[in-house]
Amino acid sequence: MAWALVHLALCVIVGAACDRLKESPAITGPDLRGEWQSGASVYRLTTDGAKVTAVFVTVGPDGQALGFKSGDLSFVGTQNGRFIQGEQVIRYPTNIPCHRETGRRVPFMAMVADDGKRIVVDWYNVSLSTQTCQDLGRTVSVTLLERRAP
Repeated sequence: MAWALVHLALCVIVGAACDRLKESPAITGPDLRGEWQSGASVYRLTTDGAKVTAVFVTVGPDGQALGFKSGDLSFVGTQNGRFIQGEQVIRYPTNIPCHRETGRRVPFMAMVADDGKRIVVDWYNVSLSTQTCQDLGRTVSVTLLERRAP
């Protein structure tokens, strides 16, 4: 990892050999594959290199009320060491007629605990106008995922 940071700094400072940085393998961290839980929902995380995908296995009542079903995508991101960043799918309550069919993708960033058993996900919760579906504002929300015992 230190080599990649030094190489990136050199690219920025002198602009040399930056193409080689693109060819470097992704920096990965703890193995995240398996089942994770948040509240009454269970997610299956899979990886493909640095790509991390979370899909609902079981959807708790709160998620069901928003229209999530088993098999739906929760998030997709890129792992870099103990960190993940990407896009999370959010849905709105039934009184907001926006993004009903597929939900809406919003940015997230996450950190994996040192022991690899917890992931804290910070994501944008975008509020909308119920009449126009235009963004009114956003807040950061937090989801805690805990690894389920095999």
